[in-house]
Amino acid sequence: MSATSNPLLSLERAPLSQWVFTGHCDSTGPFIHESLENPHGPAINATVNFLRDSLPAEVDVTNIPSVDLSIALLRWYCERSPLPQQYLDLATNSCRTEICPLLDWPGEPDASGIGVS
Repeated sequence: MSATSNPLLSLERAPLSQWVFTGHCDSTGPFIHESLENPHGPAINATVNFLRDSLPAEVDVTNIPSVDLSIALLRWYCERSPLPQQYLDLATNSCRTEICPLLDWPGEPDASGIGVS
């Protein structure tokens, strides 16, 4: 079954304001890390994992094969990329403790500001 013909997958009907971009740091960390450090953007697996974990509660993906879901999420992301900064900020702020160790930065993760290390 194609992800575009699956009536259960209604990503287009779920506005970004309903997506949950906080609280799932296992997938947020790699996605934000790669968004910041990879000039080509985050890897496919990091993008799919982050978006899958961010799906709104009303989007039921229980009966959708993993491959179809991955394709649908990637298609959705490519049509909207990059995500608006406010949503990336929500994700980053909720997972700072997990993201900072992934970044190649020698500074103190609790400190902020230019030149702090």
